[in-house]
Amino acid sequence: MKLISYIIILVIVVFGTMFAMLNSKTVDFNYYFGNVTVALSLLLAISLFLGVLLGGGIGFIRVITLRLKIRRLRRKLKNAEQEVKNLRDIPIKDKN
Repeated sequence: MKLISYIIILVIVVFGTMFAMLNSKTVDFNYYFGNVTVALSLLLAISLFLGVLLGGGIGFIRVITLRLKIRRLRRKLKNAEQEVKNLRDIPIKDKN
């Protein structure tokens, strides 16, 4: 399994290097406070990294909220099951 992971990482590094070599031209990056000249491959890599970071953060927040909701629902279920068990244990009284 580790060998497959190493091969996948190697393939990603090779493709990343080839991508950087093919897109080595510089571009002007304009933003609110100024501009800077950067390599196109670096600009794309930074954009990809920021997108992954932002998407991962949003996904992480969603997972945490869902886990909290599951915890609340499990607590409610446990209380309901305990209440049903208590009701079953109460002896039935006849009115005769």
